[in-house]
Amino acid sequence: MTAIDKNAVLSRVHFPSVFNALLGDAVICRAGENWSARAPWRKDTNPSLSLNVSSGVWNDFGDESKRGDIIDLVRTLRGCDFRQALEILATLSGVQNTDHPARPATIAEPTRPVEDFRFIERGCGLKMRKSWTLTECTDPARIDCYGMPGLHDVHAGIFWHCEEFAQYKAAHDGSGAGYGGPVLARVLPLDVDGHGNMADAQLSCIALVERLCTQFNVNIDDLSIWFSGGSGFHVVLRSVAVSGIPPTFNTPGLVEKLAHELAGDNPAIDYARYQRLSLLRVANSINDKSGLYKIPILAGELYCMPLLEMQKRAQRQRSADDCRVEFFATKFGGL
Repeated sequence: MTAIDKNAVLSRVHFPSVFNALLGDAVICRAGENWSARAPWRKDTNPSLSLNVSSGVWNDFGDESKRGDIIDLVRTLRGCDFRQALEILATLSGVQNTDHPARPATIAEPTRPVEDFRFIERGCGLKMRKSWTLTECTDPARIDCYGMPGLHDVHAGIFWHCEEFAQYKAAHDGSGAGYGGPVLARVLPLDVDGHGNMADAQLSCIALVERLCTQFNVNIDDLSIWFSGGSGFHVVLRSVAVSGIPPTFNTPGLVEKLAHELAGDNPAIDYARYQRLSLLRVANSINDKSGLYKIPILAGELYCMPLLEMQKRAQRQRSADDCRVEFFATKFGGL
């Protein structure tokens, strides 16, 4: 083939991003070099698909005939020939095909305007995700349950979609698994996971905020900090952090790379969040395990507020205005 060089394509492939684009929610475990997933070509209740994110080699232990490299995986999933599979990988990896500028119908062009990416997945109950609808909203600050107390287990996607995602879900019984279209990042969330130890999470979150402000000159006003309602925190960088990342097929990979750069070697950051269909708990909704709300906190509260007091505040909803009023009332002799 003259239009696309196989070696040029394979040298550009970012295997984790391609696996996520091709398999989506079918990927069950993203730990280490060998991921596990459910084989989408059959009913696979016990995930038997092994994916090596370093080499792109995969193996379905439930069907010995299904194995190979990343090109074989595209051919198996899309039912296409070698040339078409290479074109799909070229599209996902940003390699141009001058002879065939039109991409396969299963993958959208990454040149859509930002304005088209106005839909976000949002709903209650992870087990009911197929019934979730797409919410049209371009302002991340509006993804909040404040004023609607009592809502449990509300999550929203971290990336924005165009109408093609709605069409894909409609054609797949409400499931987005396997969707490989472009997405847009309007904010950059950093999930500080305490793994059950809230004190460790607080220290890691403080270290993260200090790194962002001192090493990357991030203005504290461009950060939103949230107590997750569990044992961790969410730090969200507003659009200024991701404004240079266009909506492409590889946006999740680019955002993950940026997160790694910003957070450094902070061991508490959950980098598994940067998948195409990843979710984050919505502000002012209740964590089912703890019964506490995810609430905003000020940087000063992150440093100074006792953890028990933070958990006490999370027994009710809290707005950004509440943060400021309560913080200054406490600081100057209120509450």
